[in-house]
Amino acid sequence: MRRLIKYTGLTAFFGVMVCLGLVLTIGWWGAWILPAVVKPLGVSISAVERDGEGGWQIRDLTYAGDGVAAELRFARLPEPLSFAWAWRQGTLSESRDIEIEGLRVRLSPRDAVVEEPGVGEQTSFLPTDLGAILEDLPAMLRQWLPPVKLTDAMIEQSDPVISTHLREAELRDGRLTLAGTTSYQANSVALDLLLHLREGADWTAQLGFPEYALKLDLQLTPANLLTNGTLDFEGTSLLSFAVDWAEDSWLPQSARIRANTPYELPSEWLQLSELT
Repeated sequence: MRRLIKYTGLTAFFGVMVCLGLVLTIGWWGAWILPAVVKPLGVSISAVERDGEGGWQIRDLTYAGDGVAAELRFARLPEPLSFAWAWRQGTLSESRDIEIEGLRVRLSPRDAVVEEPGVGEQTSFLPTDLGAILEDLPAMLRQWLPPVKLTDAMIEQSDPVISTHLREAELRDGRLTLAGTTSYQANSVALDLLLHLREGADWTAQLGFPEYALKLDLQLTPANLLTNGTLDFEGTSLLSFAVDWAEDSWLPQSARIRANTPYELPSEWLQLSELT
């Protein structure tokens, strides 16, 4: 009996040591098996390499699913162990950036079954506690997401033809900045965005359209979805507005708009020919 207890104890000890060794070395063997792990999910990865600084470099990733196809030229992600340690210490915001380059996402139409809502069922796909979700979002991003840098990303939809090209984007300390171009059919417009997601305070956003000298300033109160904003043209305030959104609908409960300066919009903006 003593011998059985001894062997059982030794087996358990060595089992724990093996498991501990696997966890501590996941940065080495995890990169080797990652392509095989994600293959059943429809994801193909050409190569995964360690960069020697606590990160994995992923090259030539492809994915094909129902109505979605994606390609990724390069990404740098933290190793699981270093990510878990930074998360445990609450220092993810100080970790090395997640880097993503050459992302292409193509969306195509797919057949969908439309089900009529029953009596008393919610008809909107928006969650009823959207305000609470938005209030918690900045803290969740700080807790779970290191800084992210995105370069040269394209999102395309085939029907209707809509595409967005992000030259660069960055999420850091609750601030999202991006610069790119969005197109609908054959028309395109350049845009710049600065979005600040504050914890326990109103969010702010600045959306600029450099080609038209237009700038939109927004302020959102997450708790009640109250939105205030101003639209400027060449530094002059054209109008101000306020929108009170319903939590379960895209339609506002109330809206107010006020013109601050009389101004005539250029006819070429609306693509109108001269009237004779």
